Amino acid sequence: MESVINEVAEKCKKQLKAFAKCVDKYPNSYDCDCKKQKEAVQKCSEENSRLLKLINKHCKQQSIAYDTCVNNNKLNPESKCLEQFRALYLCSQVIQEGAKAGDKLRRIERRTGKSRV
Repeated sequence: MESVINEVAEKCKKQLKAFAKCVDKYPNSYDCDCKKQKEAVQKCSEENSRLLKLINKHCKQQSIAYDTCVNNNKLNPESKCLEQFRALYLCSQVIQEGAKAGDKLRRIERRTGKSRV
């Protein structure tokens, strides 16, 4: 997940800064008052993070299960949704490792001029 966070931080600086500024201004009501800024961060992340796109595509089932659990256990999601979080986390780790391996292979191919096909 750290790779996704770094990628989003790099590509969505403006949106993250606006959201953080809003949260600082409305610490007790940021859920409502900063909705527009939060949506801007989400949109930027979804459009600009290659890793997030891959995770959303390949871990959709785990993401839905986790979101459903959190929505059904709003008072105590930390203890009630640990299994769903773990499944989503593990899926995202597999996707990130696969993306890293693919990136390494592409770099090797460019250096050697050889293709996988």
